[in-house]
Amino acid sequence: MRTNRCFLQLVVVAFSSMTTGCAFVAPEIYRSMDLAPGISPDGSLIAFLSRRATVENPDGHQHVWLMNADGSQARCLLPLNGHEGPPTWTASGDAIWFFSGAMPDEAANRKGWLLVSRHGEILERVPLRASLSGTALPHPDGVHVIVIRDKALWLADRRKGKARRVSTFSEMWSATPAWSRAVYCAREHDGHWLYLVEPATGQIRRLCQGVFPHMRADGRAVVFTRRYAGDILSVDCDHEVVRQLTEFAPGEAGRSPRYSADGSEVVFSFERRPADAHRSVSGIATISAGGGAFRELTSDVPNAHRGEYFPDGRSVLFVGGPRRNLGLYTVPSDGSSPARRLSPDYPE
Repeated sequence: MRTNRCFLQLVVVAFSSMTTGCAFVAPEIYRSMDLAPGISPDGSLIAFLSRRATVENPDGHQHVWLMNADGSQARCLLPLNGHEGPPTWTASGDAIWFFSGAMPDEAANRKGWLLVSRHGEILERVPLRASLSGTALPHPDGVHVIVIRDKALWLADRRKGKARRVSTFSEMWSATPAWSRAVYCAREHDGHWLYLVEPATGQIRRLCQGVFPHMRADGRAVVFTRRYAGDILSVDCDHEVVRQLTEFAPGEAGRSPRYSADGSEVVFSFERRPADAHRSVSGIATISAGGGAFRELTSDVPNAHRGEYFPDGRSVLFVGGPRRNLGLYTVPSDGSSPARRLSPDYPE
């Protein structure tokens, strides 16, 4: 329990401050693979990782790109020589944190994190002495950077460039927008458990076993799965009552559920393996927060995963497509029209 409390103190302080750039020039693109998208707080922009091969980037190094929510004006945020890590928006939506494998103006192409405005201006450099890529978030103490990599939380000193591992499975956390409540997953000797956090009082309470938690905006419920793939469930945070939302048929499973902004719907990734198939089929689906039949949104897009609602709840952003040409898609959350690919589409 002591480990859990230490983890809580770091996570509540660090993530409560979560608070993304160059002029647009349409690039000539040879091939594409877009991953790890993040929607800006106002829903107008999408930051993502891309291995797009262009005239300036013929080898297809992985860089952070930006585009409008409708897929227009896609541009590389800050072309550098090395690979870059997943982008994370600041709470204000004015800048993005990301890892750079070759920081500009650094001796020997030193690695580290960059805070870059949505216009491509470097606001801060945090060189790192050891290789530690991952999602980067600013710590409110102004001295450290929180790094999430390989389902572990690391704390890096902005001035010294040193990083130390703090806890495992910190990747599985969620909180209300105002941080009135938070939930996180901890791996213990008897499985994975969800813990409810009351930041104002420091109270920690074990909820139930589960993984992939996502907290409703009002902090009164959490959606999750028991295992890495299984039925979607929710738990009432006040009364600790668990409710099963889905009833999958044999060969079906869900994972990574997320509430819509108003908490009325849940989007999740699903997998289905027909009895006569060697591989499973993945997709994106939605279901009422109260449970019932789920609605498939991406039956025509292979390898669909990582669904996330736009702030207005009308559309879902996800990753999908051929494995060698993964890209970003949007689809109406009510399933009223087919998914639309935002990334360039190329034959394999």
